[in-house]
Amino acid sequence: MKRIICAFLALLLSFCTCLASGAPSDEACLMPGDKGYEVKAIQTVLKNKKYYGGEVDGIYDRATLEAVNAYLADNGFDADGTVTREVLSLMGLYSADETTKQCMLKSDEKLRLTASSKGKVLASLKAGGTYQLISSSKGWSKIRLNGVGVEGYVRTSKIVRTDSNKTVLVAPNRSMARGEQSADVVTLQKRLTELGYYDYTPSGSYGSVTYMAIRAFQSHNSLERTGVASIETLELLFSDEAQPRDLVLEENEISKDVCAPGESIQEQMADYAQTLLGIPYILGAKGPKAYDCSGFTSRVFRDFGIEIPRSAYAQGHTSSVGKKIENIKDLQVGDMVFFNTNPNDGDECDHVGIFVGENRFVHASFAEGEIIVSDITKHYWKKIFSWGRRVEM
Repeated sequence: MKRIICAFLALLLSFCTCLASGAPSDEACLMPGDKGYEVKAIQTVLKNKKYYGGEVDGIYDRATLEAVNAYLADNGFDADGTVTREVLSLMGLYSADETTKQCMLKSDEKLRLTASSKGKVLASLKAGGTYQLISSSKGWSKIRLNGVGVEGYVRTSKIVRTDSNKTVLVAPNRSMARGEQSADVVTLQKRLTELGYYDYTPSGSYGSVTYMAIRAFQSHNSLERTGVASIETLELLFSDEAQPRDLVLEENEISKDVCAPGESIQEQMADYAQTLLGIPYILGAKGPKAYDCSGFTSRVFRDFGIEIPRSAYAQGHTSSVGKKIENIKDLQVGDMVFFNTNPNDGDECDHVGIFVGENRFVHASFAEGEIIVSDITKHYWKKIFSWGRRVEM
């Protein structure tokens, strides 16, 4: 009985403190006695920051309270045990963005602190749970848990949007193939995005990226992998029976049989480069289980019988590699693209990738820790773009 009374008093004191602090009535807070995913999330962060040494069990107990108070005191807050959204924001678990949509988990998934499979696990979420969807990028979605509002990241392929006012896409009534530019291609790309096959802003251009997305959809849905959006493919793609993509790359996709008859060598290379997506980045690695940026480009060109220098610097500065392309707008599919990520080292180019059209390039990214596709027109990449090189085939 004494323990129950003490716990009740602690809860009451914390609740009163939360009100007395002047926090808005809609600013929810965590306090001693609370349980659940959101308590697990703060325990994980505090453990990562060396404030908490207990078990990450989702129970706001005495050990959690001591860790919270130590963290609050060190960051200029009253050590009263309350975790408001302002404190969550400091922990990296809450943002001010209130533009959200509803989503539901299609299967069990880990909620992570960062948008990476290496990110700290904040909680294990169950299939069927509904959450607030804040944003999606590069295969990851930022979601907010209902309640206090703790946020984290899950793989985009694991969620489905449940907005009641969501626009239903209507399937185009004609086939589409590589090389086309139209509003129907935009609709096609939007549907591929919904199912997790195309994680980019729809461009309306049916290039290598869209071709590979259609092939992946066909593969996961037991259709012939042609890369052509045929009437048969479109009917299934826009139906309720369409199967979403799991982001784990299939081994049988890693082969040059992705190339369609009649494609140029440059188009074949662009398609083939995308079969290596998701392979880890390791500095100095040249495959097949890991690559650095120039190891990746060397591998792709070598597999098409073309030898190029090993380092990004040599690939970018050796004129015999190919014609220099000064402007992004002049790039063509299959061109090598170079970037100067460190403007203070004087080398002018220290990162390299392969341009695949639709304003995208494939590269082994140190920041993301794997081979990814990026938009070359985004401010960061556009700002540090050095030049391209067109290798003679």
